[in-house]
Amino acid sequence: MPLNSSVGVGFLPQRRRAGLAVRLIVLRNQAGDGAHQATG
Repeated sequence: MPLNSSVGVGFLPQRRRAGLAVRLIVLRNQAGDGAHQATG
C-alpha cells in the first residue's frame, strides 16, 4: 500500500474514498480490456 493512502486516511477520508472509487473503475476497465483481448 502506498504511503499516500495511509496519510490520507487521517485527514482526507473523502479524497481516499474518491481514490478507491477511481481505483475500482480503473480495475474494472482493465478487466474489460482483458476480456475484449481474450475474446478477440
